[in-house]
Amino acid sequence: MSLPKSILSLLTPLLLLLPGSTVSAASDREAVFLETIRPLLADHCFDCHDDDTQKGGVNLAQHRDLVSLQRHPKLWENVVRQIGEKAMPPRNKKPLPVDTFHLLVDWLQWTLENPDPGLLPPDPGVKVLHRLGRDEYNLTLRDLLGISIRPADRFPPDGGGGGGFDNNADTLFVPPVLMERYLQSADEALAAAPAERLFPSGPVWYTPERWTARDNLRSFATRAFRRPVTSDELSSLLGLFRRIRADGADFERALKTVYKAVLVSPHFLFRVEQDRPGTGPVPVSGHELATRLSYFLWSSMPDDRLMEAARRGDLGTDAGLEREVVRMLADPRAEAFFGSFTGQWLGTRELASKSSPDTRRFPDYTTDLREAMISEPVAFFRGLVRSNRPVLDLIDADYAYVNADLARLYDLPPVDGLELRRVGLSDRRRGGVTGMAAVLTQTSYPRRTSPVLRGKWILEEVLGTPPPPPPPIVATL
Repeated sequence: MSLPKSILSLLTPLLLLLPGSTVSAASDREAVFLETIRPLLADHCFDCHDDDTQKGGVNLAQHRDLVSLQRHPKLWENVVRQIGEKAMPPRNKKPLPVDTFHLLVDWLQWTLENPDPGLLPPDPGVKVLHRLGRDEYNLTLRDLLGISIRPADRFPPDGGGGGGFDNNADTLFVPPVLMERYLQSADEALAAAPAERLFPSGPVWYTPERWTARDNLRSFATRAFRRPVTSDELSSLLGLFRRIRADGADFERALKTVYKAVLVSPHFLFRVEQDRPGTGPVPVSGHELATRLSYFLWSSMPDDRLMEAARRGDLGTDAGLEREVVRMLADPRAEAFFGSFTGQWLGTRELASKSSPDTRRFPDYTTDLREAMISEPVAFFRGLVRSNRPVLDLIDADYAYVNADLARLYDLPPVDGLELRRVGLSDRRRGGVTGMAAVLTQTSYPRRTSPVLRGKWILEEVLGTPPPPPPPIVATL
Protein backbone atom coordinates (compact mmCIF):
# COMPACT_ATOMS: atom_id res chain seq x y z
CA MET A 1 0.00 0.00 0.00
CA SER A 2 1.36 3.44 -0.89
CA LEU A 3 0.84 6.54 1.23
CA PRO A 4 -0.69 9.73 -0.18
CA LYS A 5 1.96 12.29 -1.03
CA SER A 6 0.65 14.77 1.53
CA ILE A 7 0.97 12.26 4.37
CA LEU A 8 4.36 11.10 3.15
CA SER A 9 5.69 14.64 3.06
CA LEU A 10 4.65 15.12 6.65
CA LEU A 11 5.92 11.77 7.86
CA THR A 12 9.32 11.87 6.17
CA PRO A 13 11.00 14.13 8.77
CA LEU A 14 9.25 12.25 11.53
CA LEU A 15 10.51 8.86 10.38
CA LEU A 16 14.05 10.14 10.70
CA LEU A 17 13.55 10.40 14.45
CA LEU A 18 11.63 7.28 15.30
CA PRO A 19 13.20 4.61 17.57
CA GLY A 20 15.96 2.73 15.79
CA SER A 21 16.72 5.66 13.51
CA THR A 22 20.34 6.48 12.81
CA VAL A 23 19.59 10.21 12.67
CA SER A 24 18.72 11.58 16.07
CA ALA A 25 20.92 14.63 16.63
CA ALA A 26 19.41 17.59 18.44
CA SER A 27 19.65 19.69 15.29
CA ASP A 28 17.50 17.18 13.36
CA ARG A 29 14.87 17.13 16.07
CA GLU A 30 14.89 20.91 16.13
CA ALA A 31 14.42 21.03 12.37
CA VAL A 32 11.40 18.72 12.52
CA PHE A 33 9.85 20.81 15.26
CA LEU A 34 10.43 24.14 13.50
CA GLU A 35 9.62 23.03 9.95
CA THR A 36 6.74 20.63 10.56
CA ILE A 37 5.30 20.49 14.07
CA ARG A 38 5.20 24.14 15.06
CA PRO A 39 3.56 25.24 11.78
CA LEU A 40 0.84 22.63 12.36
CA LEU A 41 0.32 23.93 15.87
CA ALA A 42 0.20 27.47 14.53
CA ASP A 43 -2.45 26.53 11.97
CA HIS A 44 -4.70 24.65 14.38
CA CYS A 45 -3.95 25.80 17.95
CA PHE A 46 -2.57 29.33 18.07
CA ASP A 47 -5.98 30.94 17.46
CA CYS A 48 -6.84 30.08 21.05
CA HIS A 49 -3.41 29.60 22.60
CA ASP A 50 -1.09 32.38 21.44
CA ASP A 51 0.52 35.36 23.17
CA ASP A 52 -2.68 37.40 23.02
CA THR A 53 -5.45 34.86 23.62
CA GLN A 54 -4.00 32.28 26.05
CA LYS A 55 -7.32 30.48 26.47
CA GLY A 56 -7.33 28.47 29.67
CA GLY A 57 -4.07 30.15 30.62
CA VAL A 58 -2.19 28.12 27.97
CA ASN A 59 0.15 29.86 25.53
CA LEU A 60 1.58 27.38 23.04
CA ALA A 61 3.01 30.10 20.79
CA GLN A 62 5.68 30.97 23.34
CA HIS A 63 7.32 27.57 22.83
CA ARG A 64 9.48 28.49 19.87
CA ASP A 65 12.08 25.75 20.04
CA LEU A 66 12.55 22.16 21.19
CA VAL A 67 14.31 23.23 24.38
CA SER A 68 11.18 25.05 25.50
CA LEU A 69 9.09 21.96 24.79
CA GLN A 70 11.38 19.74 26.85
CA ARG A 71 11.35 22.23 29.73
CA HIS A 72 7.57 21.90 30.08
CA PRO A 73 6.73 18.19 29.71
CA LYS A 74 3.58 18.34 31.84
CA LEU A 75 2.06 21.02 29.61
CA TRP A 76 2.80 19.05 26.45
CA GLU A 77 1.60 15.80 27.95
CA ASN A 78 -1.71 17.57 28.49
CA VAL A 79 -1.63 18.82 24.89
CA VAL A 80 -1.11 15.26 23.63
CA ARG A 81 -3.99 14.03 25.78
CA GLN A 82 -6.32 16.81 24.62
CA ILE A 83 -5.51 16.16 20.97
CA GLY A 84 -5.72 12.40 21.41
CA GLU A 85 -9.16 12.66 23.01
CA LYS A 86 -10.19 15.10 20.25
CA ALA A 87 -11.03 17.69 22.87
CA MET A 88 -8.66 20.04 21.03
CA PRO A 89 -9.46 21.74 18.72
CA PRO A 90 -12.85 22.29 20.38
CA ARG A 91 -16.05 21.11 18.71
CA ASN A 92 -16.83 24.56 17.32
CA LYS A 93 -13.54 24.59 15.41
CA LYS A 94 -12.50 22.72 12.30
CA PRO A 95 -11.26 19.23 13.28
CA LEU A 96 -7.72 18.14 12.56
CA PRO A 97 -7.17 16.21 9.34
CA VAL A 98 -6.44 12.57 10.02
CA ASP A 99 -2.82 12.77 8.90
CA THR A 100 -2.17 15.88 11.00
CA PHE A 101 -3.85 14.29 14.00
CA HIS A 102 -1.64 11.21 13.92
CA LEU A 103 1.50 13.17 13.17
CA LEU A 104 1.07 15.55 16.10
CA VAL A 105 0.10 12.87 18.59
CA ASP A 106 2.81 10.41 17.54
CA TRP A 107 5.63 12.94 17.29
CA LEU A 108 4.84 14.75 20.52
CA GLN A 109 4.33 11.50 22.41
CA TRP A 110 7.61 10.01 21.20
CA THR A 111 9.54 13.23 21.85
CA LEU A 112 8.21 13.45 25.40
CA GLU A 113 9.11 9.82 26.06
CA ASN A 114 12.58 10.20 24.51
CA PRO A 115 13.93 13.62 25.52
CA ASP A 116 17.25 14.61 24.00
CA PRO A 117 19.78 14.76 26.85
CA GLY A 118 21.97 17.13 24.86
CA LEU A 119 19.40 19.92 24.82
CA LEU A 120 19.17 20.64 28.53
CA PRO A 121 21.97 20.68 31.12
CA PRO A 122 21.66 18.09 33.91
CA ASP A 123 19.27 19.40 36.51
CA PRO A 124 18.37 17.27 39.53
CA GLY A 125 15.83 19.90 40.57
CA VAL A 126 15.32 21.56 43.91
CA LYS A 127 15.85 19.48 47.06
CA VAL A 128 13.03 20.45 49.36
CA LEU A 129 13.83 20.59 53.07
CA HIS A 130 12.45 17.22 54.15
CA ARG A 131 10.59 17.02 57.45
CA LEU A 132 10.56 13.68 59.22
CA GLY A 133 7.21 11.96 58.76
CA ARG A 134 5.39 10.37 61.67
CA ASP A 135 6.88 6.92 61.19
CA GLU A 136 10.31 8.39 60.56
CA TYR A 137 10.09 10.47 63.73
CA ASN A 138 9.06 7.48 65.86
CA LEU A 139 11.74 5.21 64.44
CA THR A 140 14.42 7.88 64.75
CA LEU A 141 13.62 8.35 68.44
CA ARG A 142 13.70 4.57 68.84
CA ASP A 143 17.19 4.30 67.41
CA LEU A 144 18.51 7.49 69.00
CA LEU A 145 17.21 6.90 72.53
CA GLY A 146 16.45 3.18 72.70
CA ILE A 147 12.75 3.68 73.44
CA SER A 148 9.63 1.91 72.23
CA ILE A 149 7.02 4.66 72.69
CA ARG A 150 5.54 6.23 69.54
CA PRO A 151 4.69 9.86 70.36
CA ALA A 152 4.24 10.81 66.69
CA ASP A 153 1.14 8.62 66.48
CA ARG A 154 -0.65 11.62 68.00
CA PHE A 155 0.67 14.01 65.35
CA PRO A 156 -1.55 15.23 62.49
CA PRO A 157 -1.54 12.71 59.62
CA ASP A 158 1.10 13.10 56.91
CA GLY A 159 -0.57 13.81 53.59
CA GLY A 160 0.26 11.93 50.42
CA GLY A 161 -0.16 15.00 48.27
CA GLY A 162 -1.69 13.01 45.44
CA GLY A 163 1.48 10.94 45.02
CA GLY A 164 0.23 8.13 47.23
CA PHE A 165 3.17 8.15 49.67
CA ASP A 166 3.33 9.89 53.04
CA ASN A 167 7.07 10.75 52.82
CA ASN A 168 6.63 13.28 50.02
CA ALA A 169 8.73 16.27 51.12
CA ASP A 170 6.53 18.69 49.16
CA THR A 171 3.55 17.93 51.39
CA LEU A 172 5.23 17.60 54.80
CA PHE A 173 4.31 21.00 56.21
CA VAL A 174 4.71 22.20 59.81
CA PRO A 175 1.34 23.40 61.17
CA PRO A 176 1.45 25.29 64.50
CA VAL A 177 -0.03 22.35 66.42
CA LEU A 178 2.89 20.20 65.32
CA MET A 179 5.43 22.47 67.04
CA GLU A 180 3.51 22.04 70.31
CA ARG A 181 3.59 18.26 69.84
CA TYR A 182 7.32 18.32 69.18
CA LEU A 183 7.95 19.99 72.55
CA GLN A 184 5.71 17.51 74.37
CA SER A 185 7.18 14.52 72.56
CA ALA A 186 10.75 15.57 73.34
CA ASP A 187 9.93 15.55 77.06
CA GLU A 188 8.22 12.15 76.83
CA ALA A 189 11.04 10.61 74.82
CA LEU A 190 13.79 11.87 77.13
CA ALA A 191 11.89 10.66 80.18
CA ALA A 192 11.67 7.16 78.69
CA ALA A 193 15.26 7.00 77.40
CA PRO A 194 17.88 4.60 78.97
CA ALA A 195 20.56 6.47 80.87
CA GLU A 196 23.40 4.96 78.83
CA ARG A 197 21.98 6.58 75.67
CA LEU A 198 21.88 10.00 77.34
CA PHE A 199 24.99 9.99 79.51
CA PRO A 200 27.67 7.76 77.95
CA SER A 201 30.24 9.87 79.82
CA GLY A 202 29.40 10.38 83.49
CA PRO A 203 30.94 13.11 85.65
CA VAL A 204 33.98 12.03 87.66
CA TRP A 205 36.00 13.98 90.22
CA TYR A 206 39.19 14.16 88.17
CA THR A 207 37.55 15.52 84.98
CA PRO A 208 36.18 19.07 84.67
CA GLU A 209 32.41 18.98 84.37
CA ARG A 210 32.44 21.12 81.23
CA TRP A 211 34.60 18.53 79.46
CA THR A 212 32.18 15.74 80.33
CA ALA A 213 29.19 17.85 79.24
CA ARG A 214 30.96 18.68 75.98
CA ASP A 215 31.63 14.99 75.24
CA ASN A 216 28.01 14.05 75.92
CA LEU A 217 26.61 16.92 73.88
CA ARG A 218 28.92 16.25 70.94
CA SER A 219 27.94 12.57 70.89
CA PHE A 220 24.21 13.23 71.21
CA ALA A 221 24.02 16.11 68.73
CA THR A 222 26.14 14.28 66.14
CA ARG A 223 23.80 11.30 66.21
CA ALA A 224 20.65 13.44 66.31
CA PHE A 225 21.78 15.73 63.46
CA ARG A 226 23.07 12.74 61.43
CA ARG A 227 26.40 14.52 60.85
CA PRO A 228 29.35 15.88 62.85
CA VAL A 229 28.25 18.79 64.99
CA THR A 230 30.05 22.05 64.19
CA SER A 231 32.18 23.92 66.71
CA ASP A 232 29.72 26.84 66.73
CA GLU A 233 26.79 24.52 67.39
CA LEU A 234 28.67 22.77 70.18
CA SER A 235 29.64 26.10 71.77
CA SER A 236 26.00 27.22 71.68
CA LEU A 237 24.82 24.00 73.32
CA LEU A 238 27.51 24.24 75.99
CA GLY A 239 26.52 27.83 76.70
CA LEU A 240 22.93 26.75 77.26
CA PHE A 241 24.14 23.95 79.53
CA ARG A 242 26.15 26.39 81.69
CA ARG A 243 23.21 28.79 82.02
CA ILE A 244 20.90 26.00 83.15
CA ARG A 245 23.48 24.76 85.66
CA ALA A 246 23.88 28.28 86.96
CA ASP A 247 20.14 28.36 87.63
CA GLY A 248 20.51 25.40 90.00
CA ALA A 249 19.75 22.33 87.84
CA ASP A 250 21.89 19.26 88.45
CA PHE A 251 24.22 17.85 85.80
CA GLU A 252 21.78 15.36 84.29
CA ARG A 253 18.79 17.69 84.36
CA ALA A 254 20.81 20.41 82.63
CA LEU A 255 21.96 18.00 79.92
CA LYS A 256 18.42 16.72 79.37
CA THR A 257 17.19 20.27 78.88
CA VAL A 258 19.84 20.86 76.23
CA TYR A 259 18.93 17.53 74.63
CA LYS A 260 15.37 18.78 74.36
CA ALA A 261 16.65 21.79 72.42
CA VAL A 262 18.42 19.36 70.08
CA LEU A 263 15.23 17.34 69.56
CA VAL A 264 13.25 20.41 68.49
CA SER A 265 16.06 21.77 66.31
CA PRO A 266 15.44 21.91 62.54
CA HIS A 267 18.60 19.84 62.14
CA PHE A 268 16.84 16.96 63.90
CA LEU A 269 13.29 17.45 62.64
CA PHE A 270 14.38 17.97 59.03
CA ARG A 271 16.79 16.20 56.74
CA VAL A 272 18.95 19.23 56.03
CA GLU A 273 21.33 19.31 53.07
CA GLN A 274 23.70 22.25 52.82
CA ASP A 275 23.90 24.44 49.71
CA ARG A 276 27.09 24.10 47.69
CA PRO A 277 28.91 26.95 45.92
CA GLY A 278 28.80 27.08 42.15
CA THR A 279 26.13 26.16 39.66
CA GLY A 280 24.80 22.89 38.34
CA PRO A 281 24.42 19.55 40.11
CA VAL A 282 26.93 18.72 42.82
CA PRO A 283 27.35 15.54 44.89
CA VAL A 284 25.86 15.44 48.36
CA SER A 285 28.26 14.91 51.24
CA GLY A 286 28.96 11.47 52.67
CA HIS A 287 26.79 12.10 55.73
CA GLU A 288 23.96 13.51 53.61
CA LEU A 289 24.08 10.42 51.41
CA ALA A 290 24.07 8.22 54.51
CA THR A 291 20.95 10.04 55.71
CA ARG A 292 19.21 9.64 52.36
CA LEU A 293 20.09 5.96 52.37
CA SER A 294 18.99 5.24 55.93
CA TYR A 295 15.63 6.99 55.60
CA PHE A 296 15.05 5.23 52.29
CA LEU A 297 15.76 1.72 53.57
CA TRP A 298 15.07 2.04 57.32
CA SER A 299 12.86 5.13 57.70
CA SER A 300 15.27 6.05 60.46
CA MET A 301 18.65 7.58 61.23
CA PRO A 302 21.99 6.09 60.13
CA ASP A 303 23.60 3.66 62.53
CA ASP A 304 27.21 3.96 63.73
CA ARG A 305 28.52 1.73 60.96
CA LEU A 306 26.87 3.79 58.23
CA MET A 307 28.12 7.02 59.82
CA GLU A 308 31.64 5.60 59.87
CA ALA A 309 31.35 4.60 56.21
CA ALA A 310 30.28 8.17 55.44
CA ARG A 311 33.21 9.59 57.41
CA ARG A 312 35.72 7.40 55.55
CA GLY A 313 34.21 8.28 52.15
CA ASP A 314 33.21 4.69 51.41
CA LEU A 315 29.76 5.72 50.19
CA GLY A 316 31.37 7.67 47.38
CA THR A 317 32.47 4.42 45.72
CA ASP A 318 30.24 1.90 43.97
CA ALA A 319 31.63 -0.98 46.00
CA GLY A 320 31.24 0.84 49.33
CA LEU A 321 27.70 1.94 48.54
CA GLU A 322 26.64 -1.53 47.41
CA ARG A 323 28.16 -3.09 50.52
CA GLU A 324 26.11 -0.86 52.80
CA VAL A 325 22.89 -1.33 50.81
CA VAL A 326 23.21 -5.12 50.98
CA ARG A 327 23.89 -4.94 54.72
CA MET A 328 20.98 -2.60 55.38
CA LEU A 329 18.48 -4.64 53.38
CA ALA A 330 19.38 -7.71 55.45
CA ASP A 331 18.88 -5.77 58.70
CA PRO A 332 15.54 -6.12 60.57
CA ARG A 333 15.14 -2.34 60.34
CA ALA A 334 14.49 -2.76 56.60
CA GLU A 335 11.02 -4.06 57.54
CA ALA A 336 9.98 -0.39 57.67
CA PHE A 337 10.81 -0.08 53.96
CA PHE A 338 9.21 -3.36 52.89
CA GLY A 339 5.99 -2.68 54.76
CA SER A 340 5.63 1.02 54.05
CA PHE A 341 6.43 0.82 50.34
CA THR A 342 4.20 -2.13 49.48
CA GLY A 343 1.37 -1.01 51.74
CA GLN A 344 1.25 2.46 50.21
CA TRP A 345 2.03 1.49 46.62
CA LEU A 346 -0.60 -1.22 46.47
CA GLY A 347 -2.97 0.43 48.94
CA THR A 348 -3.17 -2.81 50.93
CA ARG A 349 -2.32 -1.35 54.33
CA GLU A 350 -5.76 0.29 54.28
CA LEU A 351 -7.51 -3.01 53.72
CA ALA A 352 -8.79 -3.13 57.30
CA SER A 353 -10.19 0.41 57.29
CA LYS A 354 -11.46 1.06 53.76
CA SER A 355 -12.34 -2.31 52.25
CA SER A 356 -14.76 -4.70 53.85
CA PRO A 357 -16.25 -7.62 51.90
CA ASP A 358 -19.78 -8.62 52.85
CA THR A 359 -19.17 -11.31 55.48
CA ARG A 360 -22.66 -12.73 54.97
CA ARG A 361 -21.74 -13.55 51.40
CA PHE A 362 -18.09 -14.33 52.20
CA PRO A 363 -18.11 -15.91 55.68
CA ASP A 364 -14.54 -17.16 55.27
CA TYR A 365 -13.27 -13.56 55.37
CA THR A 366 -11.97 -13.57 58.94
CA THR A 367 -9.61 -11.27 60.82
CA ASP A 368 -6.80 -13.81 60.51
CA LEU A 369 -7.33 -14.10 56.77
CA ARG A 370 -7.38 -10.32 56.38
CA GLU A 371 -4.08 -9.97 58.27
CA ALA A 372 -2.51 -12.66 56.09
CA MET A 373 -3.76 -10.85 52.98
CA ILE A 374 -2.15 -7.60 54.17
CA SER A 375 1.12 -9.37 54.99
CA GLU A 376 1.39 -11.30 51.71
CA PRO A 377 2.62 -8.45 49.45
CA VAL A 378 5.11 -7.38 52.13
CA ALA A 379 6.54 -10.90 52.36
CA PHE A 380 6.61 -11.17 48.56
CA PHE A 381 8.46 -7.85 48.11
CA ARG A 382 10.87 -8.67 50.94
CA GLY A 383 11.73 -11.99 49.30
CA LEU A 384 12.09 -10.39 45.88
CA VAL A 385 14.53 -7.73 47.15
CA ARG A 386 16.61 -9.94 49.42
CA SER A 387 16.87 -12.69 46.80
CA ASN A 388 17.64 -10.14 44.07
CA ARG A 389 14.82 -11.49 41.92
CA PRO A 390 13.81 -9.84 38.60
CA VAL A 391 11.43 -6.93 39.06
CA LEU A 392 9.04 -8.56 36.58
CA ASP A 393 8.24 -11.09 39.32
CA LEU A 394 5.98 -8.36 40.68
CA ILE A 395 3.52 -9.03 37.87
CA ASP A 396 4.41 -12.58 36.82
CA ALA A 397 5.85 -15.11 39.28
CA ASP A 398 5.71 -18.86 39.67
CA TYR A 399 5.67 -18.63 43.47
CA ALA A 400 3.68 -16.99 46.25
CA TYR A 401 3.97 -16.41 50.00
CA VAL A 402 1.07 -18.03 51.85
CA ASN A 403 0.07 -19.46 55.20
CA ALA A 404 -2.68 -21.94 56.04
CA ASP A 405 -5.52 -19.45 55.48
CA LEU A 406 -4.19 -18.11 52.19
CA ALA A 407 -3.33 -21.56 50.86
CA ARG A 408 -6.92 -22.64 51.51
CA LEU A 409 -8.28 -19.46 49.86
CA TYR A 410 -6.08 -19.97 46.79
CA ASP A 411 -6.87 -23.70 46.61
CA LEU A 412 -3.18 -24.59 47.03
CA PRO A 413 -1.75 -27.64 48.81
CA PRO A 414 -2.17 -27.31 52.59
CA VAL A 415 0.30 -25.20 54.55
CA ASP A 416 0.60 -25.38 58.34
CA GLY A 417 0.49 -22.41 60.68
CA LEU A 418 0.10 -18.65 60.45
CA GLU A 419 3.61 -17.92 59.17
CA LEU A 420 3.88 -16.97 55.51
CA ARG A 421 6.22 -19.11 53.46
CA ARG A 422 7.19 -19.35 49.83
CA VAL A 423 5.42 -22.05 47.79
CA GLY A 424 5.53 -22.87 44.09
CA LEU A 425 2.58 -22.16 41.79
CA SER A 426 1.36 -24.29 38.94
CA ASP A 427 -1.16 -21.62 37.89
CA ARG A 428 0.80 -18.49 36.92
CA ARG A 429 -2.36 -16.37 37.06
CA ARG A 430 -1.97 -16.29 40.83
CA GLY A 431 1.66 -15.09 40.71
CA GLY A 432 2.59 -11.45 41.26
CA VAL A 433 0.73 -8.60 42.90
CA THR A 434 -2.22 -8.67 40.48
CA GLY A 435 -3.24 -12.10 41.75
CA MET A 436 -2.98 -11.32 45.46
CA ALA A 437 -6.15 -11.40 47.52
CA ALA A 438 -5.44 -8.01 49.11
CA VAL A 439 -5.21 -6.28 45.73
CA LEU A 440 -8.26 -8.07 44.37
CA THR A 441 -10.26 -7.11 47.46
CA GLN A 442 -9.14 -3.48 47.25
CA THR A 443 -10.37 -3.34 43.66
CA SER A 444 -13.78 -4.88 44.33
CA TYR A 445 -17.09 -3.86 45.79
CA PRO A 446 -18.30 -5.51 49.01
CA ARG A 447 -20.41 -8.07 47.15
CA ARG A 448 -18.85 -8.34 43.68
CA THR A 449 -15.78 -7.71 41.61
CA SER A 450 -15.24 -4.65 39.40
CA PRO A 451 -13.28 -4.82 36.14
CA VAL A 452 -13.42 -1.01 35.97
CA LEU A 453 -11.81 -0.54 39.39
CA ARG A 454 -9.18 -3.15 38.57
CA GLY A 455 -8.41 -1.57 35.21
CA LYS A 456 -8.05 1.82 36.88
CA TRP A 457 -5.74 0.25 39.49
CA ILE A 458 -3.52 -1.27 36.79
CA LEU A 459 -3.27 2.07 35.00
CA GLU A 460 -2.39 3.97 38.16
CA GLU A 461 -0.28 1.61 40.26
CA VAL A 462 1.41 -0.65 37.69
CA LEU A 463 1.69 1.39 34.51
CA GLY A 464 1.89 4.82 36.14
CA THR A 465 -0.58 6.26 33.61
CA PRO A 466 -3.71 7.34 35.52
CA PRO A 467 -6.80 7.61 33.38
CA PRO A 468 -7.49 11.24 32.46
CA PRO A 469 -10.72 12.99 33.41
CA PRO A 470 -13.63 12.07 31.15
CA PRO A 471 -13.88 14.19 28.00
CA PRO A 472 -16.56 16.87 28.12
CA ILE A 473 -18.76 15.04 25.61
CA VAL A 474 -19.31 12.16 28.08
CA ALA A 475 -22.32 12.62 30.32
CA THR A 476 -22.06 11.95 34.03
CA LEU A 477 -23.61 8.62 35.07
